[in-house]
Amino acid sequence: TVNVILQLHRDLYSYGHDGFGGKFKSGDNIIAEEDDDGNQTVRFMPVSAFDTSEAMRLIKDTVGKISKKEILEKCPDISTKTVERALADLVKQGSIRKVGASSATSYVWSDVPADGSGKSIEF
Repeated sequence: TVNVILQLHRDLYSYGHDGFGGKFKSGDNIIAEEDDDGNQTVRFMPVSAFDTSEAMRLIKDTVGKISKKEILEKCPDISTKTVERALADLVKQGSIRKVGASSATSYVWSDVPADGSGKSIEF
């Protein structure tokens, strides 16, 4: 469910991010960079705060399988140990399950078929 995504987000950001994790954002934002002259360039414009909840439902419904490596690439400021701990907790709780082995290990929602397709997920 979307609550599992929020739980993973909370767990991943529970180390040094001022309680930011585990909840949807309350305001709109952009991801920008600033050059030496103070000029800002928008790098990424996330979905609006109003649309975040629905966007998360759509993501949950379409994402079937993800690896630890993919999580680390998408969240470079989170340590490997933190990701491993969060994934282990979610596996232990039965929210996700591990598929594959060694470098081919991925994780799927517990209600997703082994092929990783998201077709069986329900809210």
